[in-house]
Order: sequence, then structure tokens, then C-alpha cells
Amino acid sequence: QTKKDLLDVFLKALKEEVKDIDQAIDRYQEKATSIPAGICDVDPEFRINEAQQLLLEVKSLEPKIQTAIHQQQIIGVELGDFRGYQQVLNSANLALKVYSDVKRYLDIENQNMTLPIADIKIDEYVETVENLHHEILELQSITKGTIPILGEMYQKLEVLLPHLREMALLSSGKMQVRHWNQLFEMCETNMQYDPNLTIQKLLNSGVFLQKERIKEITEISVGESDLQRQFQSIYSYWMKVQLPLQTFTVRSEEQVLLGDVQDLIADSQSAVIQLNQIL
Repeated sequence: QTKKDLLDVFLKALKEEVKDIDQAIDRYQEKATSIPAGICDVDPEFRINEAQQLLLEVKSLEPKIQTAIHQQQIIGVELGDFRGYQQVLNSANLALKVYSDVKRYLDIENQNMTLPIADIKIDEYVETVENLHHEILELQSITKGTIPILGEMYQKLEVLLPHLREMALLSSGKMQVRHWNQLFEMCETNMQYDPNLTIQKLLNSGVFLQKERIKEITEISVGESDLQRQFQSIYSYWMKVQLPLQTFTVRSEEQVLLGDVQDLIADSQSAVIQLNQIL
């Protein structure tokens, strides 16, 4: 009788433990899947911290689950198999990915709206946009389009993707004020160059749609920059050149004779060739 009483007490405690674990799984699942519908409803830092804490709590169930399963096997009962654990673990990981992606997207949006295009690290920017687009596409496939906020970010990134090449050309194309204004004139916009010109302003103006004109003007700007650099190099060299003078044991003001100028003549001929190539 004592053995049966002990078994009953143990079984009752085990049932309570199984019930607690199942309730925790349901509670965590509801929390993990309660993702706001829109980007504007998310405070990314808060949500990421919350999702990280939730993931830790979910993982803390694993040893409890293993113990409960082992105890059921010992006494030969089936009270629960905790199949929902893997689902809630997946959901918690997914929520963390979604909030992390929202943070990355908002960083892109912030750059678009506040940073002058000349100040953007364009290679990093392009890589971030492309990687985020790819990751969101994968998450949408996994979730079968059931998370609206992923769809919203995907649509916004789709607006940027076709223009990444033009953004890179304009950002790294040695554009001067005259080149920008020439581009705006070619594109028939009423814009004038502004040092605070942003990607968002260019998107709104439709300039990025003028792909051939952007290609043309950036080729011109890069070519002019290269010519200016070559000319500056020649100019700097000749500013440092000194005429070779002969030396005398006894000097006087009248004794100023050139020394060997063969090297100087050769350098000048080379400079003439370079200048002709530039012109």
C-alpha cells in the first residue's frame, strides 16, 4: 500500500509538471507569434531584447521536458510528448529574425532619408539591401506569407533593388555640382544640387529611372576627375623642378650658367606628351 501511495504521489506530481510544461509551451507560442503587423508598430531594440529573453525561456524548458519524458518511461505512463516544443522553439527563433530584419530595414530607411548620398558607404549599403531582401524572401517562403510585416519590408526593398546600380554610380562617380545639375537638366526635373541630397529625394524625383543618362554623366565625371588628377600630378612635379646651375670656385653675380639639362629636356618632352594625351 505504501508503495502504491508513493507512486500515486509521484504520478500526481508528474501530471502537474507535464501540465505546467504544456501551459508554458502554449504561453510562449502565443507570445512568439504575436508579431505586429506593420513596421511602424515595432520598436526594434525593445522587441529584439524581448525575443532574446523569450528564446532563453523556451530553451530552459528542454531539460524539464527530457526529465518528464524519462520519468514517464520509468513508470510506464504516457502523459505528454511535448510535440509543441519544437514548434515554439522555431517560432521564437523566427520572431527574433523578424525583429532583427526590421532593425536592419529601418537602418536602411534612415540612411535613405537623412544621409547625403555622398556620405553613404555605398558598397556596404548595396550588400545590406541585397542580403536583407534575400533573407526576407526565404522567411516569406517558410511562413507562406502569413506574417504581414515581412511582406511590407519585401515590397519596400523591391522599390530599391532596381536602382542599386545607379545609386552606386552616383555615389562613387566623382560627381561635382555641375554634373548633378547637368543630370537634373537631362532628366527634365526642377531640382538643383543640394549637399544634403538623399537617396529618398532622388527616388521621389524619378532620377534613378534615367539609367542611361546616369551612366553617361558618371562616365563624364569620372573621366574629368582622372584628367584633373593627371594634370595636378604634372603641375606638382614641375613646381618642384629647379634649373641645374654650374658651380664655380670663385663666384660672382655675373657667373650664372646652366648645367647639364638633358634630363630636364627629357622630362619636359615627357610632360608635353602627357599633356597632349590629356587634351
